[in-house]
This record gives sequence, C-alpha cells and structure tokens, in this order.
Amino acid sequence: MHLNPFPGVKTVSKENLKKLRSADKTILTNTYGSATVTKYYIGNLALPTGRIIMCDPYERYSLSDIDRKMFSRAVAPGEYPIWIYLAETESDITLAFAELRFSENSPASFVAAKSQYDVDHHRTGYFGYPVSYNGTGFMDAQVFREICNLPWPQTADHLLDFDSPIVDNANVGHLFDIGTSKDDKINAVRFRVNSSVYYWYWGLDNRRKPCALIADFFAYQ
Repeated sequence: MHLNPFPGVKTVSKENLKKLRSADKTILTNTYGSATVTKYYIGNLALPTGRIIMCDPYERYSLSDIDRKMFSRAVAPGEYPIWIYLAETESDITLAFAELRFSENSPASFVAAKSQYDVDHHRTGYFGYPVSYNGTGFMDAQVFREICNLPWPQTADHLLDFDSPIVDNANVGHLFDIGTSKDDKINAVRFRVNSSVYYWYWGLDNRRKPCALIADFFAYQ
C-alpha cells in the first residue's frame, strides 16, 4: 500500500481540485502557504488506444512495467487538450497541476486514478506514485510500447521530437516538453517537477464518466 505521507492533506487536495473548476485565477494553499494558480492550454495529446500511461518520456522502461504505469480506466481514442496550472508566488512560478480534458463537462467528483496493477492486485488505500529524476508525463500505451521496442540504447527522443511550446504570458518553457513524431501521429508530454510522490485523480461528471485526468503536483509540495 502507498501510504499518504501527509495525513490529513487528502481533503485539502480534493478541495483544491474543486476550486480549479470555479475560476481561472484561484488562490490555493499547500503545506508551504498560498499561491495564485492560473491555467494555460499547451497543446493536444493523441491517444490512439485510449489507454493512458503515466511516466517520464525521457526514461527507458521495459514492457513488463506497463501495468504499473498504465491507468486502469480507458477513454475513447482521440486527441485531447492538455492544460497546465501554474502556481505563482512573489518569488517563484511552479507547475501545480497538469490536466487532460476529455469533455466539456465539469467534474462533479474526484476519485483516485489507480494503475492497472493496483486494480488487478485488488490493492486498496490512498495511492501516490513516485516521480524520479524530476520528470513525469502522459502518453498513450501504443507510444509506450513503441519506445520500449526501440533498439537499445535508443530512447524516446529517437522516436519523438521534443520541444517546449510557447505559452502566452508565461515564461514557463522549462516546466514541460511535448514530443511529436515526424508524421504527427503520436506524441507524449513531459512535466518537470521535483522528485517526490504525487497523486493523480479522475474527474467524473454527473454520469460518473471521466471528463478529466489531473496530476496534483501542488498539495504535497
């Protein structure tokens, strides 16, 4: 079981997620204080299978890792917008949340995003996932398999061209990269955050259908 390293902060995390839906610029609080959180659209993520992998595209994995990296829920294949939420204080700007949006519906509730491994092994509890080497991200299971099948020692940058898109009114190019294949058919996104344990959530609409997948890099900073 992955234990919550900050007992009592679980409620704070979900309250922060609810506030994200109510306004663009929102004051949120974590263990270090308050920050103004603003959202930015950074591009689309192609999901040809609808199975989402949570991992660092810059790392090289084995295919045997896929169930630990793949979320148990699937969405309809397609392209979906990626939003980032930046937390700004007087002295710093950091990445607070990253979100994939699957519909225009607003989340009515949030549930922990479990990996396929968690579900298959009937694991219970409040799950956090480690981020090593200051990076994590999203990609489709097809892209993960293609990277894993590259001849050693090739890595994702042999398949995808990574770039830091320009985001209006924010000097945040160092916080994320989007990698895209030359034929524009597959891509992946990487977020630069401190190495730690973080939590991912499904935002569910009133019909309990996933309308968002959100990585919370803020509540446990």
